[in-house]
Amino acid sequence: MNIVLTIGGSDPSSGAGIQSDIKTFQSLGTYGVSVITAITSQNASSFMDFVPVGRKVIRSQFQSVISGFSLSAAKTGMLGTAEIIEEIAELLHGDPAFPLVIDPVIFSGTGARLLDEKALYPLKKLLVPISSLVSPNLHEAAILSGREVSDRRQMADAAKAIFDLGAKAVVVKGGHLEDDAVDIFFDGRMVVPLTGKRVPVKNVHGTGCVFSAAAASFLASGDDTLSSVKKAKKFALRTIIGSFESGTGARLPAHPIGHQR
Repeated sequence: MNIVLTIGGSDPSSGAGIQSDIKTFQSLGTYGVSVITAITSQNASSFMDFVPVGRKVIRSQFQSVISGFSLSAAKTGMLGTAEIIEEIAELLHGDPAFPLVIDPVIFSGTGARLLDEKALYPLKKLLVPISSLVSPNLHEAAILSGREVSDRRQMADAAKAIFDLGAKAVVVKGGHLEDDAVDIFFDGRMVVPLTGKRVPVKNVHGTGCVFSAAAASFLASGDDTLSSVKKAKKFALRTIIGSFESGTGARLPAHPIGHQR
C-alpha cells in the first residue's frame, strides 16, 4: 500500500486539515501518516484560535514517521509560521525523494489568517522550489504571485509566476470565480484549463485540503501530475456533492470509505 504524509494543522471538526487529509487518503486506498504543525479550534463556520507546535515536536513527529514508513508522497497544509516552514524544509533536505504537494494555506475559509506574513518569504524560497505541485486558490495565488487574480487569463499569469519560483507544476483553483468552476494548470509547457460542474453549495469547509490530499494520493500511486490534478478535481466534486449540513448551517465533506479512484 502506498503511504502518504500530511503535514498540517489539526481540525477538531474533521472537515479540514489533518483529519480531512487522512479521510481522503483512506477513501483513495492510500495509508495516511501525519505531522501536526498546529492545534486549531474551529468548525465549519468559524475559526477561534490556533497554537503552533514547537520545532522540536515537529522534528520528532517527522523522524518517527520516516523511521517507520517508506513514503510514496507528501503534502503540506497549514504551516503557520516561518520557523515551522524552515523546519519542514530542513527535514525534507531540500530535495524530497517523493512527490510533494504544497497547499499554501494562508487564510481559513472563514477569513482567519493561518500563515504569518513573515512566513511568505520562506514558503516561496524554501518549499515551493522543491514541490511537485502547488495548489493555491485565487486569493493565495494573488499573494504568492503578487498580482491580481480574478479571471482565467490572470489565473494563467499567476500560475506561470508561481512556476517561476521553482515549482514543477501549479494549479490555480477557480472555485471562487463568479462564473464557471475552472482551474488553470501549468507545468512549464502548457496551460490547461480544467472545467468542472459548479455545485450550488456555499461554505464547504476543507475543500482545498481534500483536493491537495487527493492529488498527493494519485501522485503516490504513480499518476503523472496533470492526471493527478484531473482526478483530484473529480474527487473533490464528489465530496462536495456528498457533503452534509453541520449544526452551524455550513457544510462538511463526507468521504466515502473504500477505493474511490
